[in-house]
Amino acid sequence: MKKFLVVIGVAVLTVALAVPASAQFKTWGSMQIAGTWIQNQDFNAGGRPSHRISSPQGKDQDLTYKSIWERFNFFLQYGDPKTVRAVIGFEADSTDWGEPTKAAAGANPGEGDYMGGSNTDKNMLGIKWAFIEFMVPNTPLQVTAGIQNFAYGGRLVEGQDSMGISVAALFAPHKITGMWYRRNDDPTYPTPIGTTPSTFTYSTSNYTGRFNYHVNDFYAVKYNLVQKAFNVEGFFSYQNDLYSGYQTTVVGADQFADHPWWLGANATFMPGNWTIYGQFVYKGGERKYEGATAAHPDKVKYQAYAAEIEAKYKIGPGMFAIGEIYYATGNDADATDKSKMFTITPGSEANSSFAIRRSIFMWMNFAEFANQHQKNYDIGGFYYGRLAFEYAPTTWLNLILNYLYIGDTSKGTASLAAPKAGVNSGFGARTDSDEDFQGHEINVIANLKIYEPLMLNIGAGVFIPGKVYDLPNTATTGDAGTAYMGVAKLVYAF
Repeated sequence: MKKFLVVIGVAVLTVALAVPASAQFKTWGSMQIAGTWIQNQDFNAGGRPSHRISSPQGKDQDLTYKSIWERFNFFLQYGDPKTVRAVIGFEADSTDWGEPTKAAAGANPGEGDYMGGSNTDKNMLGIKWAFIEFMVPNTPLQVTAGIQNFAYGGRLVEGQDSMGISVAALFAPHKITGMWYRRNDDPTYPTPIGTTPSTFTYSTSNYTGRFNYHVNDFYAVKYNLVQKAFNVEGFFSYQNDLYSGYQTTVVGADQFADHPWWLGANATFMPGNWTIYGQFVYKGGERKYEGATAAHPDKVKYQAYAAEIEAKYKIGPGMFAIGEIYYATGNDADATDKSKMFTITPGSEANSSFAIRRSIFMWMNFAEFANQHQKNYDIGGFYYGRLAFEYAPTTWLNLILNYLYIGDTSKGTASLAAPKAGVNSGFGARTDSDEDFQGHEINVIANLKIYEPLMLNIGAGVFIPGKVYDLPNTATTGDAGTAYMGVAKLVYAF
């Protein structure tokens, strides 16, 4: 790590001294260190405690989860954003301090950007962005080509760094952006081995994948309008996935091509002391299988949606009252020809900001804390009602108190003898009974500005689980107990 930073530093200094004074050379980045402590993350109900623990623990085991996590970002820009610029960004992460290196964990040596292992002088730096951006001369068109961030639909749809191209038409205050980005272009393509289709196996030793268009692509368009009293975004995206459904070594009817799409709009209105935000997203399209089986027909239609609305009222200086409702459709375990679970686009990290200013336990709140402590990555299959009070007594302190009543929208026939996956939503949810109450979360989040670029975020709370997490009462399982949590994050932006 030290060697890489020294090389980067020398390169930056050399270029900075060599470029003309009129050229724009800019650097920025951040250093983040976060800690998590959760008592009873498994709710002491036995079974599978959480996504962090894969083996049964038994009830009343008092599982305590603790971790420290770190991230480093560094970005370089050369050029003028009004004409042409090039940007490259570097990133290194740790899932936990003390984690095994990628090589020790069985991956290829030097792969990834994990820096939490001991003896840290290793290859642990990754490329986050690498793009060229320019204005087409004498037009309002801006082209961005290379590894960049693609985002639309706020916290409900898309937010990921990927390889692709975006073209934006700038007609202030209007902006229309067309996007194409690629998740996979696998050069290998399985070759059948055997004499009959029923006995085929695959060899991945040939490289004819590009002739077979073995890709996973996204196509999207979004419209933005920004005004003083309101702003609006509308978007549509389509996934052409001819890759994910064929990653198997045996020919079978379960192989598929995936073609979902997302259509949605969101808006923010700011009349007087109010700030009102709302969004609706519908997921349609279909998944086409090679052939029908008892588990599914040859085609599954996507029919899912998510909606949110938040109203924030300014009571006085630095003081706000907040009310919010969120609803997303869940799985129907009895329907094999429809997929009703709402999901974000595959590979998206939009859900990393789903719980910002809201939750520290149930969902990910990466902007304020880390991403290792949340109970659920998925945002489909849930609804919640939220009441909050926000207060900033000084310029260096902001406090927010949250209460969330969380419910379940998945459904299906359930039985202890033949449980169905997806009857309830969430990690650790029971499958023998269809329940609709996830639990209560109460938390307080404090943002402290130590210096202008240095922030300390602190969160504390409790989660009282509902019947979704109660397991059948046996010697090793039982009713879920309350979880307690504390999280903190130190962020230095430069």
